[in-house]
Amino acid sequence: MTTKVENPGSVLIAEVGSVTTRVTLVDAVEGETRFIAQAEAPTTADLPHEDVLVGIIEATVNISLITERKLLDDGRLIFPQNSERDGINHIIVVTSAVGNLDVLIVGIANAVSGQSAQRATRCTYTSTLQTVTLDDALLDPEVQNSTSWVERQVTRMLEHEPHVVLLAGGIEDGSRDMPQHLAHVVAFVLKYIASQKQNIQRDTKGVIPVIYAGNTAARDLVVKALSDVTITTLADNIRPTIEEEKLESVRRELIRLYDERVLPKLPGFATLQARSKVPIATVCHAQGIVTRFLAERHRRRVLTIDAGSMASSGFLASPGRFTPAVLSTFGTGYGISTLLDDTTLANIQRWLPFDIDRAELGHWMLNKLLRPNLVPASRKDVLLEHAITCEIIRTIGDTLADEVGALSYDLLIAGGGVLAHAPHPGLAALTLLNALQPTGSEDTMALNIHLDRLGLLAACGAVASLNADAAVTLFDRDVLTNVPLATCIIALGEGSPNRTAVEAELVDTKGRARKISVAYGQIARLSLPRGRRGQLTLRPANDVRIGRNEPGAEVKTEPAAIEGSELGIVIDARGRPLNLPRDDRQRQQLLWDWLVALGAERGGNPFIAGAEPHRTPRSGRLVPTETSLPDRVPAPTNGQAAPAPAPPAPVRPIKPVAAPPPAVTTPAEPPKVKPGTRVSLADLAAAEPPPQKAPPPPAQEPPAKGRRVSFDELRQDAPVPPSPEGQDKIQDDLQACVVRWKNRSGAGCSGDVIRSNFFMWTRCGRG
Repeated sequence: MTTKVENPGSVLIAEVGSVTTRVTLVDAVEGETRFIAQAEAPTTADLPHEDVLVGIIEATVNISLITERKLLDDGRLIFPQNSERDGINHIIVVTSAVGNLDVLIVGIANAVSGQSAQRATRCTYTSTLQTVTLDDALLDPEVQNSTSWVERQVTRMLEHEPHVVLLAGGIEDGSRDMPQHLAHVVAFVLKYIASQKQNIQRDTKGVIPVIYAGNTAARDLVVKALSDVTITTLADNIRPTIEEEKLESVRRELIRLYDERVLPKLPGFATLQARSKVPIATVCHAQGIVTRFLAERHRRRVLTIDAGSMASSGFLASPGRFTPAVLSTFGTGYGISTLLDDTTLANIQRWLPFDIDRAELGHWMLNKLLRPNLVPASRKDVLLEHAITCEIIRTIGDTLADEVGALSYDLLIAGGGVLAHAPHPGLAALTLLNALQPTGSEDTMALNIHLDRLGLLAACGAVASLNADAAVTLFDRDVLTNVPLATCIIALGEGSPNRTAVEAELVDTKGRARKISVAYGQIARLSLPRGRRGQLTLRPANDVRIGRNEPGAEVKTEPAAIEGSELGIVIDARGRPLNLPRDDRQRQQLLWDWLVALGAERGGNPFIAGAEPHRTPRSGRLVPTETSLPDRVPAPTNGQAAPAPAPPAPVRPIKPVAAPPPAVTTPAEPPKVKPGTRVSLADLAAAEPPPQKAPPPPAQEPPAKGRRVSFDELRQDAPVPPSPEGQDKIQDDLQACVVRWKNRSGAGCSGDVIRSNFFMWTRCGRG
């Protein structure tokens, strides 16, 4: 549903996630809708607030501080915007924090209608409680002779109470008996579930609806069998033939039921909906709209990825085709338990450049499940998060491939908390390439990768429901232009690791040329900053192919055809699929070399025994280490480890001193100790002046009984503790670091974001 609003002006877009609420302010700038500011706050759907509006207001307060606009009056949003640009005209809400639509699938054959029904449910946040098919005994021989099919399946179905039943099966012009038989079984189950409920409401909200997407010739029989217990919605046959699959009609009905039955459960839904001119929608729906629009407008094959805390999603679109893959229980936080059930710990360990016991890894993941909003406290925590994200994205790719076959795309846009807050763009790029392992499109030579750091993909989809033109300008100006991550070249071929797979030459518009040679099994990059353009020439080996070109054919772009990005040009000659060494030490070193090649790390692997030890500064000041994540992307490298920096100057040892003579102390003149000498605790105690007895505090009258005392009064009455030596300098340094962080991040960074990411930025050398 789209509500056309001319000149929307100031719009507040709230994306309510399971952990974080992100609020974005967009406004008209020179006639175009542009990004103004953004802030984040914890989601307040649970106790004690149980109202997501509280988190939205908290984030809006931060936006007001950033923009110096008055958006709130006594904690309430100001409508509409006035001539001073205070207030807002519209608020739009999208969410992924409500829950799932529980679906019970009933079909004839598991490999036909059962699988098609499973694919159909991936259009929104759904959870398949059970799949019931007539051939289940063939899939599980242990139950063939135990009980009858009806008794067994009815018993299993009665264990659940779904939001909807998806009944499918039967090709066109096929038998009508089996769909009718399944309908009678479903009717019996629904009637029993209704009889067990207390205070049954016989209305459209009190019954469990059924979507029938089977043989159209059996529609009348199915509707008649279910008419006494539920409301039946008719959809197109999802499997009209064995070879053909039609899912759009079923997906529309599932999305409609989610909006009607699940979305209203969002705490604070009624209040938010009353203030918005457009219906509250899901995050995945907004992202899907943008993906499909981008593919149709630019005639490109687009893949968008979002790895969230509770749910993750992927959307593959090309002109005339759209494929969603919403994994509602896969995530980096609350959804990590499903990942533990679906994959093995070994699959996560293979992406780590260090050793970790499986029990320790499992405990780390369970702690992440309990505290999903914790900021990584070490380099290992960062790498663990990206290893988990890698497996989630790999699962998304496999889910899409299950429906469309081999994935083909030339534009990749990725987002999600872990990727968006990656301390270095090279780490985010390597996570995506390891997970998806793209092979390149047949009719293009490069893959454009964008990183949605601000989460504007969902915001653009939300604005599209208000004004499509505003969404277009917001996407073009603030997503595609501002967040290019890399232009990736995939060199397909196999060879010896010591042989050159491809030679690349980049000539920018100023005539400066840079060359690089990439060997088999390596990944490398050529720097091309944002705002610049260049011409790329690739000379692959005889058995290496670039895009649809013949093996060994030289490829040359048009002048200024390559756009600059954070990483520039990434050349991936590691082969497909990736062949990781079985030896743990070799694999860990190889993963570390890839991180170094993309600038995410420096020097040797500190986690491998025998590598160059991590130097600890011997002075009191902070010294950047060899393996710290850098502030800026280093110069192009061919995958070899960068030379280690020069060792620090030797520290002159302190000469031992003789025992001090007996001290004659007087209260007026304590003994003086020569700076730089070693002293004992007894000497320090003797050097300290005797403590002076503090005068008693002046007597204060207690506040009148029953009078309210403010925090300011308590703060004035409480004694101020003395500041330790150097505390003022630390506070000044901290404030300067925060100011630099805000300048680097732009106007869209809130105080909460600065505080939550302060450790990461100082650890990365950005402080």
